Amino acid sequence: MKTVQVTGNAPGWAMRLIRQTMADADVDDDAAPLTHVTVQWIERPRFLYSDGLSYNDPDDTIIIHAGGSHKDHVWVVLHECAHVIVGTGHQHSKTFFRYAYPLYLKHGLTPAFFVWRDAYHLDALAVAEEMGWTRIAGRLRNMREQYKQNFRKYAVDTATIEDYMHGFRLVGKLLLPEGDVSV
Repeated sequence: MKTVQVTGNAPGWAMRLIRQTMADADVDDDAAPLTHVTVQWIERPRFLYSDGLSYNDPDDTIIIHAGGSHKDHVWVVLHECAHVIVGTGHQHSKTFFRYAYPLYLKHGLTPAFFVWRDAYHLDALAVAEEMGWTRIAGRLRNMREQYKQNFRKYAVDTATIEDYMHGFRLVGKLLLPEGDVSV
């Protein structure tokens, strides 16, 4: 286990999670070892979801825009940690998701949740299928056009919670496109 210095303004639980995730990272780059990560935490309480950004040059930095639930905060923190660990050059490739998915599982997130959060990226669905989550990936692949439309709405700074749900409905814990009568 290596020591990685983590500084920033994130809540205590997030700083501990980032510190532990970085310390447990099984990706070593002797040419540019991971020694310090700076975290910027920005609260967006009226937003349904969180998002983030990470970059490795010139320093390892994670920026979190925190909205939505605690589970969503955990997901975005782990997602951005995976970018820093794997290297931002991988972006949202299969290599990235092959590292991120076991990390999400280790911290108690369910495949139904994190595959849905990553479904904007085709490589995320491909890795989900590789890992045996074919039903989740198949449903999300079939819903992809609606998902992308809502994703674009959600990415707009003036979007509201109602905008995020347009075209979808909740049935129990399932998020389904309106008009889907399969449940």
